[in-house]
Amino acid sequence: MLLAVMLVGLFMNAAIAHAFDSGGWAFVVPLLVIQGGRSILKIVTAPTRMLREHYARLLCWILATAPLWITGAILQAESRLLWWAGAAVIDLIGTWLAHPLPGRKLRAASPRRVPATTHKQRADPTSPTTTGLASSVADGMTGRHEPARHPRTRYRPHRRLARGLARHRQPYRPGPWTRSMSDC
Repeated sequence: MLLAVMLVGLFMNAAIAHAFDSGGWAFVVPLLVIQGGRSILKIVTAPTRMLREHYARLLCWILATAPLWITGAILQAESRLLWWAGAAVIDLIGTWLAHPLPGRKLRAASPRRVPATTHKQRADPTSPTTTGLASSVADGMTGRHEPARHPRTRYRPHRRLARGLARHRQPYRPGPWTRSMSDC
């Protein structure tokens, strides 16, 4: 799909120079082929029902703006900009609103369910699994920082990385292409 979009995009890119002269069709046809073809392919191959519904709504919005793109290609160059700007604004509004359709409710992904004990552990500064704000608040109140008692905190990959980088660090050696300030 990516190669097909890139190939059609080359034709659209070549037509941009003449899009407001005589080549309106050479710009609009690849644009609609890319947008419509991508949506149809994603409707067929999307892994989840929610994605298939999203691309179906997107295809409806593309079909709604297609007459504006086509009308702009048919008309003279002076009025073409107004029709294409209207189509672009509608596309932008559709993207901002997640392409709503009348009678079809937008559903968000199911929220992640976290057990209540996890929330209690995060809020308890004495808990060994404390993370985030509660830990920093507890450090500030006691004036000391105690290492966490959780076994995962013993492994510190950032220290290993720093040692490895220090081992491979090369001193800066200016090449023959660099000039000192005295040469200027």
